[in-house]
Amino acid sequence: MDKDLIRNISIRLTDTLQALETATSEEATKMGLIVPMIHGLGYNPYDLREVIPEFSADVGNKRGERVDYAIIRDDQPVMLIEAKPAGEPLKEDNVGQLSRYFGTLPELHIAILTNGVSWKFFADLDKPNVMDSHPFFEVDLMNLSDADLDELERFSKKGLNIGQLLETATGLKHTRAIKALLTKQMTDPDEGLVRWVTGEVYDGVRSTTVIEKFTALTKEALQQVINDRVYGRLQHALQGEEPPRAPSTGETAPTNGKTTAKEEEPEDSITTTVEELETYCIIKSMLHDLIPPERVVYKDFRQQMSIYLRRSETDRQGIRVAVLFFHKAKKEFAFTEVGEPNPKRRPIANPDEMYQYRDELRELTRQALEPKPANAKETQAEAAPPIDVMPTGSYAGDMARPVTDQVEE
Repeated sequence: MDKDLIRNISIRLTDTLQALETATSEEATKMGLIVPMIHGLGYNPYDLREVIPEFSADVGNKRGERVDYAIIRDDQPVMLIEAKPAGEPLKEDNVGQLSRYFGTLPELHIAILTNGVSWKFFADLDKPNVMDSHPFFEVDLMNLSDADLDELERFSKKGLNIGQLLETATGLKHTRAIKALLTKQMTDPDEGLVRWVTGEVYDGVRSTTVIEKFTALTKEALQQVINDRVYGRLQHALQGEEPPRAPSTGETAPTNGKTTAKEEEPEDSITTTVEELETYCIIKSMLHDLIPPERVVYKDFRQQMSIYLRRSETDRQGIRVAVLFFHKAKKEFAFTEVGEPNPKRRPIANPDEMYQYRDELRELTRQALEPKPANAKETQAEAAPPIDVMPTGSYAGDMARPVTDQVEE
């Protein structure tokens, strides 16, 4: 499966939908969105041994019934795809139509309904050869996540295993129902849940007034638990990506007479804020098609966070591309261009404003990642020891110490 291709479909979705406004037919949706998605899943949409368009699915006495695409394996259809125009919401009638096609193929277990943006995956979990009325999995390409990509891999040419997929589908179906129930409880906890919670933490009489009070408290507590877990998992995941390390024993980075961050800043004095992490994630997302996300890393200090690009998995030196100054009332950031020793700070009110600088950041990244001629001379920064050792210099990025003194006020 080509995850990058599917990501690019998602990234270009707004432009594609604008183009489809002048070509609103189902065929335009197929060519602009659905065929590229089939290709992204690893199938060749132009090889009739893998994908058959307008697949015959006659129902009873109705002849000439056709489903838009059938994915073929061993000369048998293993998935059906029914397409609708991109501007048309998917309706219950569309589900019924796909269900009729589904029932004509006894060996079929998976069917997909899509308008190119929303993709709904159905199976016959409740009754063999009868398509379920509700999808077990949904993907919205307008809000594509890494978790979605991982699940999509189960439907890819290389990853497709119908037996395993049906087992997974059962789990996804139940998980979906549980998530819907929990979501409802978070916004409107029912009396049974509130009475149980009250009984666990309150020894008094559970009067109507007490239950009303604990309803609001339960709702607030559920939201706080979710917020705490999201923040904790985000910090753990991001810090687990092996950010650049401080100098190891016996190795000394050139510091030009300045104290290193390791000497200046005990690790337990550094606080990574939610806004720093959100901005770091936004930067990763804006660069994902230029550099693998796992090679965009950060190093946090008491007063700022520096963000680096690793040119390869073995690159321990990195290229600093941005610095975030979020620990004061006035939040600022700076892009650190190659060869620019004193990048200028810019104000930023919130992480979402970083999207305004997408083109500039991407161009800076392209320049930083350009391969250098074999006979090119190394700059002082490039010649600095690899790290484990933290090099100085604006190009390699001062991973060993804060960079406040290097950025223009």
